[in-house]
Amino acid sequence: MGGLLLLRAFAQDPSAAVEGSILDRTGGAIQGARVVIRNVGNGFTQSLDSTPAGTFPFPVLPFGQYELTVEKSGFASHKTPALQ
Repeated sequence: MGGLLLLRAFAQDPSAAVEGSILDRTGGAIQGARVVIRNVGNGFTQSLDSTPAGTFPFPVLPFGQYELTVEKSGFASHKTPALQ
């Protein structure tokens, strides 16, 4: 993304959560970025667009290892390959 991606992951039985913020190089929020999270073990996928504040919540995810991809027109895409 040509910017900063901030992530936090939480684990509580029997599910997990990932949330984060997508910011440009100046610290401005990037609204409408497509965020896709995929469980690398079973292919489970969820996607959403970042909020006007640049945030994205995935509040309930099955446990596992995930990759997170963020794309927005006009920005380089970003992939985080190993979230657990």
